[in-house]
Amino acid sequence: MDFKKPSIRKIILLGALASSLLIFVGSYYFSSKLFENSIIQNNHRTAVTFSRLTFDNMYQIMSEGWTRKQLNEFLEKTQKTYELSDISIDIFRSQVVSKQFGAIPQKQSLSPHFKARLDQVFLSKESLSTTQDTVLDSWFPLKAEQKCLVCHTQAKVGDVLGVMHFRQDMSHTLSEANQRFLLFFLFLLPLPIIVAYLISLKLNSFLEKVIDSLRSKVENIHKVRDLKQIQSSDIFYDFKEFEMLGVEFEKLSEKLQTVAVDRDILEFEIKLLDKFIITSEVVRDWKEHVNQLIIEITKILPIYGLFVVFRTDDEERFGMEIFWAGKPSEEMKKHFEKIAESQILEHPILKLNPQIDIHHSISNEEVTLDGIQEDIETQAKSLILEKPRIGGVVGIGVQAVNQDLTRTIVIESILTTLINVVGSIKAINKYTHDLEYYATRDPLTNLYNRRVFHELLDYEIQRADRNNYHFSLMMIDCDNFKLINDRYGHAFGDQMLQALAYKVEEALRSEDMFSRYGGDEFCVLLPETDIEQAHLIAQRVMDEIHQIEEIDPSGERVHLTCSIGLANYPEHAENAKDLFIVSDNMMYKGKRNGKNQFCFPDENELADLYRSNTEKSAFIMQSLADEDCIEPHFQPILSFGNHDDIQVHELLMRIRKDDELISASEFIDIAESMGVVHQLDYLLIKKAFIKMQEQNYQGLMFINISPRALILNEFINKVKELAREYEIAPNRIVLEITERETVRNISLLEKFVRELKFEGFMFAIDDFGSGFSSFHYLKRFPIDYLKIEGEFISNMLNDRIDFAFVESAVTLARSVGIETVAEFIESEEVLKAVKACGITMAQGYFIGKAEPEFLTEVPDRVQSALASDTL
Repeated sequence: MDFKKPSIRKIILLGALASSLLIFVGSYYFSSKLFENSIIQNNHRTAVTFSRLTFDNMYQIMSEGWTRKQLNEFLEKTQKTYELSDISIDIFRSQVVSKQFGAIPQKQSLSPHFKARLDQVFLSKESLSTTQDTVLDSWFPLKAEQKCLVCHTQAKVGDVLGVMHFRQDMSHTLSEANQRFLLFFLFLLPLPIIVAYLISLKLNSFLEKVIDSLRSKVENIHKVRDLKQIQSSDIFYDFKEFEMLGVEFEKLSEKLQTVAVDRDILEFEIKLLDKFIITSEVVRDWKEHVNQLIIEITKILPIYGLFVVFRTDDEERFGMEIFWAGKPSEEMKKHFEKIAESQILEHPILKLNPQIDIHHSISNEEVTLDGIQEDIETQAKSLILEKPRIGGVVGIGVQAVNQDLTRTIVIESILTTLINVVGSIKAINKYTHDLEYYATRDPLTNLYNRRVFHELLDYEIQRADRNNYHFSLMMIDCDNFKLINDRYGHAFGDQMLQALAYKVEEALRSEDMFSRYGGDEFCVLLPETDIEQAHLIAQRVMDEIHQIEEIDPSGERVHLTCSIGLANYPEHAENAKDLFIVSDNMMYKGKRNGKNQFCFPDENELADLYRSNTEKSAFIMQSLADEDCIEPHFQPILSFGNHDDIQVHELLMRIRKDDELISASEFIDIAESMGVVHQLDYLLIKKAFIKMQEQNYQGLMFINISPRALILNEFINKVKELAREYEIAPNRIVLEITERETVRNISLLEKFVRELKFEGFMFAIDDFGSGFSSFHYLKRFPIDYLKIEGEFISNMLNDRIDFAFVESAVTLARSVGIETVAEFIESEEVLKAVKACGITMAQGYFIGKAEPEFLTEVPDRVQSALASDTL
């Protein structure tokens, strides 16, 4: 308490004292002035009376025949009569009287001011009265009447015969009056102070009583609901004004109950949020976390249990989880199940499928729940998401007691947190499931994709070596498929590919592994199969393909043929890459021989293939020796946030051979098998850095790096040295992690990636969605960019699954703060589509091809497409 602050008692007393002093001074001043004016007016009337009386006496004397001497003696006696009083009377003759009788001698000389007053009265013939200090001066003209003309023969009626001066000193009278007034008001002065003091005592006593009552009630307030204990009638009751204050105080208490939150509730909500930060652990074991939540809730609110029901659009059955605070009775279980089922039947998504699996779990086995159905009061909250389509409802069962605001807040916070967390977990699981599925599957045909095929091929070689058996590889490529796309459209072409996948699967055995390698190319692994058995299976596949007949929108019947290449392990090759090359070459042999057939190699063909590989290996070694053969090319990447210029490029490798540029795709497999791909990468990066320094390039540079190169400490040190040597800031370099080679030691790769990230380098996942490991990279590495697999991008307008995958990838990237890059942008329509999806960058031939020089200006066709999209 601040004792320096003034109290109400002091304020009242000081106010009363100040008011009393003001009243005293004012009353004394105005009363004395009024009394003084009253004395002056009274004396003036007295002077008028005396003057008239004296004049009448003089007239009476003169009418009785008195002589002049007797008249003068009468006047002298009259003046002497007033000598002992405060009054004096003088008479001055006018010129009319002075000429006839002579002037009356004066006792003293008159002042100029007095003479001026006297002349004024003679001339105006009116009486004059002035007050100076406490002296009253009055002049009265003695006017001639008819009876005066008897003696004053020279005068006429109305002439001023003389002036009577009446003077009275009132100082003594006024002094005595002021003293009496002062004594009277001094006697009255203490009365208002005493009254104010008594009022302050009464008011102070009331306030102390109010404060003591408030203090005792405030000390008993521990929760918001305790505010109800404060009633204005208990505190403010003595005065009407304070009673009004009490009413407002009670309103304030009621409002506080609606806006205030108990501290233990806030602490509970903080604990609640801490427990449900969505981590991988929460996603995996969310039911265990809900059980822990139940234990925390019971500390704040007595509850029986919680129920949680969620489903996605692809679930045939879904589960309802009921979490109990303790052991429930069978009647309570059935009652709670009925309540939950009633909520499900009201839900737009949940009610579509009544097949429910009910699971019960108990948070605290040591507690037994006692109660009947009427004791359980439920409250629920529902959730509906359109993308992905997820519906859910959560509910809580509490003891049926009087509902209050605090209880409502707790229940609402529990339900809101729980439904958001579980809903987010379901959405993440849905996105993760889709991404994992399409990371291994082709979205058009649902077959294994190219990356999985290579993993299966490596695995099958290990099995064949371990069990000493043969297996075959079949390559299938559609004949003249480009003509089908050009004539009937891409949508119809996709329909033909789906039909092909269906027919081929009918011809294969259950253990055969069928995958779409890309475009219209397919691969089949035939375990435990020699070349003769592969021949029979190939024939069945050809027969099934011949049965494909699709009808285009115009009604035309369209058929399909394929060329097939076969290769056997280990008869035709000793490793996966050579086996793939052999079967791929056999497939092209079939095309050269007229298509619609299958081929397998003889000994001469195998020799030619190995000779070609040997030549490519020699060419690569020559390129490493002659660095001038390696040339950097730069493909522009458009940022949708900047339409003015190009500030991002991807570094691509070209090798010059006999004045011809060879793309990296033609030799990269051979270089990887030779283990020299990181040397080619190093030379390429060096030349790119030189170019960036020479042309003062300040944009971002995307560089493809194989994971195997990243785990080579020597390679990393060389890249960092190059950046320092050519003054290239690390944050301008984005290293694209590719899956050209399999890295078994993922932990070592993670170590080197984080080391480079600490140096300032950024990272991107290349061809995201083409393989499961790319998704694994996203989970473990500090990724800055996702480059979405171009096959999904190019086909997203024709296939809803591709489109859904792109949307899922963008949503996932945005949720973790990663930017996205769309590859294979080859048309204006695709450019607009990826921008509408929220992708941040675009790359492809429509933006620009890889060139030896940096493209800095956005092409007109791109500017036009973006402008029309904006409009």
